[in-house]
Parts: sequence; structure tokens; C-alpha cells
Amino acid sequence: MQVSFHWPSRFPGAHIAKYDIRFLTAVFFICSSCGFSQNIPVKNDVHVAGSLRAVMKQNDLRSNIYLDTIAIKKHLYGIGPLDSLSGEITVINGTSYVSEVDADGSIVIRKTFKIGAPFFVYATMSSGTALKIPDSVSNIPSLERHLAKVYGERKEKPFPFTIRCRATVALIHIVNPGSTGGNDGGHEHKKVKFTLENRPVNIVGFYSEKHKGIFTHHDSNIHLHLITPDKTMMGHVDEITFVEALITIPAE
Repeated sequence: MQVSFHWPSRFPGAHIAKYDIRFLTAVFFICSSCGFSQNIPVKNDVHVAGSLRAVMKQNDLRSNIYLDTIAIKKHLYGIGPLDSLSGEITVINGTSYVSEVDADGSIVIRKTFKIGAPFFVYATMSSGTALKIPDSVSNIPSLERHLAKVYGERKEKPFPFTIRCRATVALIHIVNPGSTGGNDGGHEHKKVKFTLENRPVNIVGFYSEKHKGIFTHHDSNIHLHLITPDKTMMGHVDEITFVEALITIPAE
């Protein structure tokens, strides 16, 4: 059994006495001998902090993970919203990107791990071969069916994947606390939507049939973010039609 510990990186005014250090050190070695790890994924394990359900149903927007606590991980990939639903986070191969909506309505993208997220799904992808996706797979519903069919033997556990493709058209959103337009009882009014046409994109996705309400919506088994290679557009994927697609899924 593997247990992941999310050690907060911020403890204002905290003080640890010398005997506490000795105690924690002993606990660390004991846990290590029992197979525990300090939140270090192995064999491409998927980790989740917080849940989509808590954000949507309970309006719990506090950070359940600080990304600087996992910044040292090699080949890290992850997706989720920025704390307080103020933007979107996409981590690609160890680089963390944040997209936010500027005052003029444009997208601003920056690189940083000094951020938090109310829910976040992440994994390491240290190996994998890029495979061509059949031309018949060209949107989210057909992609989900393709993953269930081709990788069905892996459905017992969630898994990450990346896709390089050309988006003939894509609808993405970035959550923005300053957005208005009514309250639907959820957070739909906080989404600022953007459209891409005929653009190359990199997609980070996670598949699971057992995490609805955790990191996928109740009617889907996948969660996708995209970013353009020139780093001018990035966000959560609502709809997409794509061609010339290559998918990479890590070896088990």
C-alpha cells in the first residue's frame, strides 16, 4: 500500500523543538521501511488533492495542495483550477503554467509553482510511446470511447495521457472570480470562454471511470486541459475537434 502525505509548505510561526525533530526522523525511517512515501509517485501513480465535488457543491475554494510541495518531481503532469477559482493550472513535463484572465479580457499565462489549488490531479510520466490516434477519433466523446476500448485493461486505475494535435476548433474556459452573468448555483458564471481555430495544441488529460466528482465531471471519464506551443492560450477543454493526433500514455 502506498500512502501520499501532502506536507503544507506554509506554517507561519511554527516551531519544532529538538526532540520533535528526532521523533519525526524516527517516524520517517519507520514509514520508509513499511513502504510509505512522502508523496512521491512511483510507476506513474495518479494522485489527487481535494475534489471537484467539494468545489462545485460546497463552494470549498481553499487550497488543498500547494504546488511547490511537488515541484521537485521529474516528468510531472497535472491539471486543476487555481485557488479561489482565479485561473487554470496545467503542469507539463515538470513546468507549471497558470492561465488567468486580465482586466481587458485577454489571457495571461505565467510559469510558477508558488500557487495552490482547491483540487488537483497529477502524476509522473517518465516513459511512453507516442501513437497515432485513428482519424475516426476527433472529439471528446470519441476520444473517451477510444480510451475505454484500447486501454480497457487499465480501467481499474486512473491514468494520465498527453495528446499533440491540431485543433480545428476548440472551446476552452478559464475560471475568473471577477466574472459576472448570473448565478446558476454552481460556478458556470465564473467561466470566461475562448475559442481556438486551426491551432496546434498540447493536451494534458486524465482518465478514470471511478473518479466522477473527484477530478472528472459526473457525466465524463476524462478531464482535459490544453496549451498552445507558443504559450498564448491555455485552459480547461470544454469542446474540441482535432486532427493529426498523437497520444502518449505511460507504460504501466
